[in-house]
Amino acid sequence: MNGELPDFEALERFVDARQDSRERAEVVRRLASDPTARAYVAAARALNARLREHFDPVREEAIPASLTEAALGHRTRRPVPSWRWTTMAASLLLATALGVAGGWWWHGVAKAASERGAFIRAALQAHQIYARAPEHAVEFPADHAAELKRWMARNLGSSATTPRLGALGFRLLGGRFLPTPDGTATQLIYEDRSGKRLALYLRADLANRDELQFQFGAPSRRIDVLYWLDGPRGYALTGALGRPRLRRVAELIYAQLES
Repeated sequence: MNGELPDFEALERFVDARQDSRERAEVVRRLASDPTARAYVAAARALNARLREHFDPVREEAIPASLTEAALGHRTRRPVPSWRWTTMAASLLLATALGVAGGWWWHGVAKAASERGAFIRAALQAHQIYARAPEHAVEFPADHAAELKRWMARNLGSSATTPRLGALGFRLLGGRFLPTPDGTATQLIYEDRSGKRLALYLRADLANRDELQFQFGAPSRRIDVLYWLDGPRGYALTGALGRPRLRRVAELIYAQLES
């Protein structure tokens, strides 16, 4: 269960109670800190509840006499009423429909988790490559802010801005643009007086349509990541600052973006 994305097979075994005590304890620990894993488990349990709702009444029905006779070896055969064939066909169609719907449900959950994980990994990789670089960390230095904003507006929309973090002791070093499979990401890098750096990684072309509040992803090489989503816009803060300080920065950025 290591890494940013959950082990979906382990989660399915957890839902179906098909795990030993060690693996189950590991999944429980993951669920306490991983919203993606919790959403996956909740969706699995909801689907199971729907299946039970539809098929439990059938399971409680008495066994038809014709099946009992066949099992006991009776030679007497009675014609199966047409209504029973109709009921059986309807049950089969319902099971097929629920299976297709459930498959798309799982597909949607897994796809969202995969995209979110790719977004987080890209933010961490960009931090490790550029924010840690002693020189040439940025493509557009802060004294070229006007040009940087023009490029940001082109990639992120007219509302693009460079958040001001002076109240928390950070100054803007500048930014750069990075390729993604679907377009372009923006990375802004800040530094405090002690030389500690943090980076804000932004995209505006995600397939996501929901709003996701602040979430911490799995750290990489002691670099924490805090991210949030607003429809197709994704924001990820990375830095070795500790989670409380990283959250305060995120709250300041969010307040400026919403103003």
